[in-house]
Amino acid sequence: MATIAQMIAPVISLELLEKYGIAAETAARNAFTGVKNTSQPPDLPERLRELNAELISIRVERLKMQDKVMAAKRHADLILSNDAGLLVSTPAGK
Repeated sequence: MATIAQMIAPVISLELLEKYGIAAETAARNAFTGVKNTSQPPDLPERLRELNAELISIRVERLKMQDKVMAAKRHADLILSNDAGLLVSTPAGK
């Protein structure tokens, strides 16, 4: 039986990839905005379009994985309903 982490790992990986892609795109756009005596590389617009296309495909793939997220949630709910002792309450600060 797969663990919840194994079920969700591909989804988390895509989410991280998307966030890093967005950060890279933002950094590239901001690097040449309002900076004196700094010219934009001639291939930057094409590279940004390529990055944006990759981000779109990542988002589409992540949306396709929504079933995995829901399956993991059902799995977690099943585990917790069968063994409530998994939720252990500990006093704060101890």
